[in-house]
Amino acid sequence: MKQNQVKEIWNEVQVKITDKVEIQKLEQNVKEVIDWVLVSGEKLLSSQINIGKSFFEADELRKCHEKIELQCAETYGNYAQTRHFVNRLLKGTCSNRQDIANQRNYMDTVCQNFAVRLEKRRNILIVSVRFHRTVQEIFQNISDMTKFLQTECTMDELH
Repeated sequence: MKQNQVKEIWNEVQVKITDKVEIQKLEQNVKEVIDWVLVSGEKLLSSQINIGKSFFEADELRKCHEKIELQCAETYGNYAQTRHFVNRLLKGTCSNRQDIANQRNYMDTVCQNFAVRLEKRRNILIVSVRFHRTVQEIFQNISDMTKFLQTECTMDELH
């Protein structure tokens, strides 16, 4: 009988240790994701405020933004893995369910807000590129039309 009790106690201790190790790993992963978004990601995004004064400038800024998005890809991958880890813990026998859910919710909020801002920046740059391209085309059409009209006027004067 005592041997069964010792086994039960030992199993409980092992489960608690496993829970503790997994929770520490989760907390570290959540911290890494949130820290990158709030420090490095924020620094990258905040440094990009221009939209370009010409087609070429706007297009260069758009390309620069694409590089920033690629830098975010690794963190998005870590975020997805961490979220999957959280969901696995919540389905298991983990004791700190509410704390884990709160950490997940905070991480979700931070990452989603950053992703929305990143997407808005991309959309603004795309609109800027389109605007400047359209302006270029309009100026080119006006220039072509002016040359054509000048040519027509010169020909009329000759006759």
